[in-house]
Amino acid sequence: MNYKPIIIVAGEPNSVFFELFFKVIKNKINSPIILIASKKLIMNQAKILKKKISYNVTNEFEVIKKKII
Repeated sequence: MNYKPIIIVAGEPNSVFFELFFKVIKNKINSPIILIASKKLIMNQAKILKKKISYNVTNEFEVIKKKII
């Protein structure tokens, strides 16, 4: 299976980005999503929008080591 990850960088904390992001991740996506944002900000927005998300926290060294990018 050959697929490339989708890399997304969160923008302004008070924008509509997270509303759109949570609507998009409801759909089945075959590629992994790498979201570059503050964990605290994501969790606060998920709480406000009443969404439950699952996630894995990683750092750049793990990404390079696993050759995801």
